[in-house]
Amino acid sequence: MKKYLIAAVSFLTFTQLASAHATGHSGSFMEMASHYFSQWDHLAALLAVTALAGFVARKALSRRKKAK
Repeated sequence: MKKYLIAAVSFLTFTQLASAHATGHSGSFMEMASHYFSQWDHLAALLAVTALAGFVARKALSRRKKAK
């Protein structure tokens, strides 16, 4: 159960941080994707969240290997 809770919170955090600014976004999926990958604020947020997720995953995997 704990893994599911962590995954849900991580997903919600990721989506909130990826929004990068308070104004709403509207449009089709392709317009949104184009906007997210062409604006520096979104790219910086995605990079930061990806780096954080990688760090957490690496720590979790190293703990799992030590436990075996």
